[in-house]
Amino acid sequence: MNKKLLCFALTAVALGCAGTVNASDTLGTYDMDVTAKVISASDCVISAPTSLSFDNISGPDEIRRAEDGPQHAQLYMIDIMGCHKGMHVSATVLGAADAVNGKLLSTQSAASGAAQNVAIGFYEQVGNDLHPLVPINSGSTTSRNINEMGEAHIAIQTDVVLSDNTKPATAGTIAANANVQINFL
Repeated sequence: MNKKLLCFALTAVALGCAGTVNASDTLGTYDMDVTAKVISASDCVISAPTSLSFDNISGPDEIRRAEDGPQHAQLYMIDIMGCHKGMHVSATVLGAADAVNGKLLSTQSAASGAAQNVAIGFYEQVGNDLHPLVPINSGSTTSRNINEMGEAHIAIQTDVVLSDNTKPATAGTIAANANVQINFL
């Protein structure tokens, strides 16, 4: 019986000491370096053309309704780089809205030789066939995800279109100014 009691006592002392050692001893310290970079939306690099030119319209009869989609389209490619993945971006076109069709950019000018009844339409390029109109000042392109490489691309087609579908366009020069705003969602 004493052997059992002595064995129990030694086991209890060993467990108590083991618990005490684990709770109070430090076996060593280890250095750990933690590094990270928090990327704000302003760190993203945005590249896009600064101007577009429509030199391929041979006459006013080639200018179509905005609802018909782009015909003489000029591609406006927006490249967004250096962002962290998982962000979402879209684009909004800002400028003077046409007085007749507020979804279009105005080109109206009282200057001599200016084309009349024309405006600029902005269309999002989605795949090869779908080109929905992006209303100026109030619409935006579909949201794009920033990929693993920190990039996204937004393709917008622009075209000269009729301002008023019930009147023909007249020949002349066209000038307009717009800003493209990148939305970080």
